Amino acid sequence: MPDRPEILEGKTYKVATYCGSMYITINDTENTIAYEIFVTLGKAGGCAKAMTEVIGRLTSNWLQQEGEADALADAMRGINCNGQKSCAHHIGECLRNHKKLVLEERTKKCPS
Repeated sequence: MPDRPEILEGKTYKVATYCGSMYITINDTENTIAYEIFVTLGKAGGCAKAMTEVIGRLTSNWLQQEGEADALADAMRGINCNGQKSCAHHIGECLRNHKKLVLEERTKKCPS
C-alpha cells in the first residue's frame, strides 16, 4: 500500500442517529473516492464512541486495500440497533452518497 498523502481533501457530514449526532469525515485522493473515513459520535463516550471509531478504521483499511466502497456500503446498510437504523447503517449510507456526490463534482470539472 502506498504511503498516505500528506494532504487529502474531503467532506464532513453531520448525521442524526439514534445515539445522537454523528460526524463522518470522508477523505479522497486525486484518483480515489473514499480513501479514509473518520467517525465521531457527538459527545458520546465509552463503547458507542469506540465502536464508531473502529468502524471508521476498518472501513479505511478496507478502502486502502483497494476494497470496493459499494460492497462495503451495502454490507453496512440495513443493520439495526434497538429497532432503529444503526451507526453502521448511517456510515454505509454516507459512504454511498459521498461517492455519488464526488463523481458528480468530478464530472462537472472535466472539459466537454
